[in-house]
Amino acid sequence: MTTATPRGGCCCLWNHYILLLHNILLCGDSNKIELLRTLAFSITINCCHLCYSTEDNEKRKMITIIAGTNRQDSMTLRTARAYYKIISQQTTDVQILSLENKQVWERGNEMKELESKYLIPATKFLFIMPEYNASFPGVLKMMIDNSDIKKCWWYKKAALVGISDGRAGNLRGTEHMTAIMNYMKVNVLYNKILLSKIKEEINLECEIIKPDTQQLINIQVEELLKF
Repeated sequence: MTTATPRGGCCCLWNHYILLLHNILLCGDSNKIELLRTLAFSITINCCHLCYSTEDNEKRKMITIIAGTNRQDSMTLRTARAYYKIISQQTTDVQILSLENKQVWERGNEMKELESKYLIPATKFLFIMPEYNASFPGVLKMMIDNSDIKKCWWYKKAALVGISDGRAGNLRGTEHMTAIMNYMKVNVLYNKILLSKIKEEINLECEIIKPDTQQLINIQVEELLKF
């Protein structure tokens, strides 16, 4: 007699155990005790597995939006908050990591707390990156370099948003970050949003001004959630 657990979810699991119990009751008295012990052991192991699976599924939901600059009162953070408003309408498992006043230039206690709260629990990231000298800010690169690469980044997913005051929307910065993410085994969503003349796209209340931009962002968010 075997107690192998079939695939197919919790209902199939308990139907399987009911059938096993029925078969045990039909056995001779000499076999019942040993078979019941085997059944109890199997139930214990699989219940533990279901609990851990539930915890893992909860962790897989988390999205961290990274506002990739430490400048105060930045359009980057306003853009991150605009995205947060949209994503939070579809899931509560979303948070914003602002690099304002964060000591990420060394792997100290603050950096470890940051990665424990924002990086390790997340399986998807949304980077909001302003254009700094044809790339993204150095503080964002320092945060990445001082994190535990394997725990924070390996085999996760990311979407990229480039913003700028000019016309390019930080195209080069998003390309640079794509290469870095791929090097760290992160899958990058193909749909990258480039927001030029950002002050004409996002207002001081973190609202998206143009309907066409709103539509593009909605599409990217939908794809990120399905990614």
